[in-house]
Amino acid sequence: MHSNRDEKLKVVRYSDSTEKQSILLKDRTSIYEHPVHNQNCISENGNLDICVVDFNDKSVIVINQAEKRRFIYRGQTSSTKRNTFNPKGITTDSRSQILIVD
Repeated sequence: MHSNRDEKLKVVRYSDSTEKQSILLKDRTSIYEHPVHNQNCISENGNLDICVVDFNDKSVIVINQAEKRRFIYRGQTSSTKRNTFNPKGITTDSRSQILIVD
């Protein structure tokens, strides 16, 4: 969820129609600095990590259940080849693996 009025972003976890957790994204990483409507894909894995594709930064950001950033993935890097990682979608499987469409 994004609000233009106060420039806050938050992720809300629901079970059926009941709100279970609300995470105010206050860390200023790239996903929070450049919020654009409909520009981020989001998924949750079995570990209850929130996995987000940031189209602006061409990265995948994973936030754990305690609302701390676990990692940011920006693709494979090589000194001889430029990074062409450009994620377009994300999902997770039953083994909590993160699957990214690039």
